[in-house]
Amino acid sequence: MRGKAKIYYLLAFIEGGMIMAFEVIASRLLSPFYGNSLYALTSILGVTLFSLLLGYYWGSNLVHKGFKEILPYVYVFCASLLLIISPSIAYVLFDACMNFGLIGGVLASAISILLIPLFLLGSVSHMLVELVHNLGNKAGYSSGRIFTVSTIGGVLVTFLVGLAMIPQIGVKKTALIIGVLNIILVSATFLYLQRSNYSLKILIIILFSSTSVLVLADQINPQLEYDNCLYLADGYMGRLDVCDYPNNVRILSNNGTEQSRISKVHGSSLLMYTHIISSVATLLPIENREDALLIGMAGGSLVKELNELRFENITAVDVDSRCFEVSEKYFGLDTVEYNSIVDDGRHYLRGVNNTYDLIIIDVSSSAIQPHHLFTQEAFALYKSKLNENGLVIVNVIDSFGIGKGETLDAIANTMDYNNLSPRLVREFYPMAVMDNARYSTHIHERILVGSPNGYLNTIQRNKLNRCCQNTQMCRQINENWNTASLEFKRQVSEKFSDDIPRMDYSNFLRIKKLRNEEFIK
Repeated sequence: MRGKAKIYYLLAFIEGGMIMAFEVIASRLLSPFYGNSLYALTSILGVTLFSLLLGYYWGSNLVHKGFKEILPYVYVFCASLLLIISPSIAYVLFDACMNFGLIGGVLASAISILLIPLFLLGSVSHMLVELVHNLGNKAGYSSGRIFTVSTIGGVLVTFLVGLAMIPQIGVKKTALIIGVLNIILVSATFLYLQRSNYSLKILIIILFSSTSVLVLADQINPQLEYDNCLYLADGYMGRLDVCDYPNNVRILSNNGTEQSRISKVHGSSLLMYTHIISSVATLLPIENREDALLIGMAGGSLVKELNELRFENITAVDVDSRCFEVSEKYFGLDTVEYNSIVDDGRHYLRGVNNTYDLIIIDVSSSAIQPHHLFTQEAFALYKSKLNENGLVIVNVIDSFGIGKGETLDAIANTMDYNNLSPRLVREFYPMAVMDNARYSTHIHERILVGSPNGYLNTIQRNKLNRCCQNTQMCRQINENWNTASLEFKRQVSEKFSDDIPRMDYSNFLRIKKLRNEEFIK
């Protein structure tokens, strides 16, 4: 009797842990499509509760009508299989769901990945309570113990998956390992209770097969988009890969979206916006180039640019530690050139007393820019950390050329609200030679520059980096800033705040169109 009770408690532990594993993994799978947004979080929580509600109702009916003891084992077994395959099928399902719009799409995506397994797991808890009760325990005792053990499993697996496994081995391997281990445990416990002549043989086969799958897990990687890839990792902030392309080009991508592009010959960036930001930084005279803060690392090209401009202390902050590893190993960045901090930009700034001559906001996860780094509260913090003649430079990714640009206007409004006197660098991409029929042509970087005291109106010429000297727009910024940029006049459009995450919606529209590569009529 006691042996059976322990096995039922083990199933409860597995059930609670799997519920939380599904939630955490679903949040990472949704991120490339909807970001770490309020919509994604709300959908995951809502669908989880709805799925469990259905499971609880179904499980109570099963208990009322009677059920076979094998059923909770089958349900947990099937949920484990769904956990294993969920990362592989998620992208196909989510791509289809994006056609339902932001709210409809994120809800449909969460339902497609969570509804069935959480329904199964929700049904298990009531059956386990009944099984423990049938061993002679009171109903209150049985339910209390089962839900206590289930909650313990949920707590432990949440921390294990979110803080250790996904950051170290990625989403796919995390789902695979947890799913396989659960299959082994569920199968072993069920066969133990059967005590038949075939139980040991079946158990050996299951253990051998599952162990083989776990060994092969090291061979499982995201599908390569190009043969000559040097680095592939699926982690907390999504998939990163570094690949070499023809003409000595090396590219860092995040969830398939390009983050850094360099020439392997001379090591400098091939992305125009990095040289534009570097040229804007020359507006600071040499004596005002002591401390620079870069929020957003990617491949480290901006760190190289700032180092060549002779900034004495360069600090780069990024929540994804892999970026520092990649930039140093594959993009030629020297650790002595900067200080690396693994942290969120706002969290880091709130915890330091430093002030800076230059703050650069150049951060995105895939094509998504995190809302909380572009709000009025964020810019108030940036301003408080600027020296008297300091500059804040903001890379804004938005849609242009087709009557868009709401995100840019809102961020500029937000800067103006904080008295940072924003100016917009004029268009620097050669639109005339680009394919205007493709939506991706019209999504690119625009650079906003702010200063707390109007310093930008009194700048003097300073020397450009070597890589920028042959670029006309860089020379224009350096020689005649007032003609290379536009003074921003406050618009009717809103400003961003922490209270209402408006940026999430524009992020979604941009990603949806990029994924579908819609053509402009």
